[in-house]
Amino acid sequence: MAENYWVAIGRELESGCTCTTLDASGRVCDRGCVCLSVPVPTGRPIRTFSPTGDCMTVRTVSRLKPLLRELLEVLVSIIQPPSGRPEGVSLHPHLLHPQVEQNISHVSYLRSILDADLIQQEIEHGLFDPSGVFQAIGDIIRCYCAPMRDRAVDQMVTLARSCVPGGTGTKTDAVRAIRQCFEIMELMKLTLRPYLVHSAAQFELKTFQENRHQKIPLSLDTTRAWFTSAYLELVAQNTASPPKDSAIPSFSKYPRGVQIQVAITKAIVNLIFHPPSSSTPCSSTSSSPNLPSSVNSRYPETLYLDHARLNTLRTDAADFTSLYMLLMLYRQLVHSSPRKDGSRTVVKQDELLALKKEIWEIGPAHLGHCFMRGTKSGDFSETSEKAVEATKWREDIGNVVLQLTMRASEVRSQPYIPTPSSSASTVSGKPPLTPDQNLLKLATSWTESNLRPESSLSALMKKRVRCAVEDAVVEMILPPSLCRKPGVEAGASPSIEHATSGLEPLMPEIRHLAEKLKKLIHIHTTVYGALYAQPGFLVDQPPPVDPAA
Repeated sequence: MAENYWVAIGRELESGCTCTTLDASGRVCDRGCVCLSVPVPTGRPIRTFSPTGDCMTVRTVSRLKPLLRELLEVLVSIIQPPSGRPEGVSLHPHLLHPQVEQNISHVSYLRSILDADLIQQEIEHGLFDPSGVFQAIGDIIRCYCAPMRDRAVDQMVTLARSCVPGGTGTKTDAVRAIRQCFEIMELMKLTLRPYLVHSAAQFELKTFQENRHQKIPLSLDTTRAWFTSAYLELVAQNTASPPKDSAIPSFSKYPRGVQIQVAITKAIVNLIFHPPSSSTPCSSTSSSPNLPSSVNSRYPETLYLDHARLNTLRTDAADFTSLYMLLMLYRQLVHSSPRKDGSRTVVKQDELLALKKEIWEIGPAHLGHCFMRGTKSGDFSETSEKAVEATKWREDIGNVVLQLTMRASEVRSQPYIPTPSSSASTVSGKPPLTPDQNLLKLATSWTESNLRPESSLSALMKKRVRCAVEDAVVEMILPPSLCRKPGVEAGASPSIEHATSGLEPLMPEIRHLAEKLKKLIHIHTTVYGALYAQPGFLVDQPPPVDPAA
C-alpha cells in the first residue's frame, strides 16, 4: 500500500492524474485514466466502472496538498512539541528561553515556505522549484537532529536540487526527496520517546473522557464485568487452596493497590488467550456507529485504543501455544515405542531448541492460525481468500509434521551421539533417515485431532502457556518479595519452574510476550488504575457461606 501511494504521488507530479484502477478483488491493476471524462472531485472520490464491469477506476482529490500539510505538521511536531502547560497559561515573549525563540522562528518560516495551496499552483504550471524549499528544510533539520543524520539530509537536498526546472532530475527524484525527508523525520521522532511515554497516559485518559461525553454515553458494563471476573478468580483461587506453582501465592494479603495491579494483569492475560467473540451482542453501546470497533466487539471499553495491539498479542499467544503442542508431539513420537537398542530415549534441551528453530523456518507464518476465530473446519468455505489461507496453513503444517517425524525416527532408530551443534539433524554422522510411515500417520492424525480450538488437549496446553505468561508478567511488575513462590529462591529461572510442563524450550517466547504485556499493563494501570480502585466499581466477592448454617 505504501509503494502504491508513492507511485500515485509520482504519477500526479508527472501528469496531474489522480486515478487508480482496481480489479474485482480490490487489487491495484493497470491504470485506466478517466481524467478527461470525469471532473476533479471536490469531496468524495468519483468511481467509474469498465464496460465489462470487472474493473473500477477511482479518481480522487489531489494527494499533494494533504502530503504537504502532513510534511509541515510532522516538522512542527519535531521542532516545537506540545509544552504540556495547562490551557490558557502563556509566557511573556521576553521570558522565553533562546531555544524556544529559535523554535518559534523556525516554525514560522516553515509555515511560510510550505504553503500547500501555493506550491500546488506552481506544480500545475511547472514553476515549482523544490531546491529552495528542501534546502531550507535541511538547514532547519540539522539544528535538531544528531550529526549522524547529516549525510541523509545532504542526500535529500541534493536530490531536490536536481529537480529544478530544466535540471537533470526527474519527478521520481522529487518523490524520493520527499520520501527521504519523511524517513529522516521518523528517525528523529524516536528521540521523542521519553516525552511520548510520559504523556501517553494523560492523552489516553483525555481521549477516553471525551468519548464518554459523546451524544451516546460510553457504558462501562463490559469493563466492570471483565475486571471483576479476574479479581474474583484470584480471590477464589487464593481462598480455596493457594496454588503451589503460582507467582501470586498470597493475593488476599496484598495491599489494595497491588491487588488492583495483579487483577489488571490477570484480566488482560485472560483477554489475550480468550478474546471475546465479535458476534456476541454487546451492551447498549454496540449499535453506536460513532464508537470504535473494539468497543463494539465486547472488548472492555477501557481498552478501545489497544484493539490492534491486543490482536497482535493474541496472535503471538496462539502461535506459541501451537509451537508448544508441536514440541509435545515430538516428545510423544520419540517415546511412543522403545528404540531398537532397547535403551531409554532422552530428549535433550538443545535438541528441542534446534527443533523449535526448524519449526519456525518450515512452518506457516502464523503457527496458531488454527486457534484464531473463524478457523473451524466449517468456516473455510466462507470466502476464497480464507480457503486459500487455510489450505496453505495445512500444507505448511504438513511439512512441519514430516520434519518432526523424521527427527523422531532418527532418534528412535539409533543411539543419539551429541554433535558440536547439539542438533538432532545429524545422528551418528549419517544422513537423515526416511520417516517411519506408521509414525507419520500417527503424527498427522494427532495434529488433525488436536490443533483445533475445540480440542481438549489444546485447551490444556493453552492454559499452561497462559499461566506461564501470567507468572512471568507478575514477576516483572511486582517486587520479588511479593511474588516469590514457596520453595523457589529469588532470581530463579522461570524455565526451572515450568520444566515439568515441558515449557522450558518456550521460555524465550514467553518472556517476549510477557515484556509486551508488561508495557501495556503499565500504561493501562496508570490510566485506569484509579477508576478500578474506586469504591463500588469492583463487585467484591460475597462472604463465604457457613457450612453449619
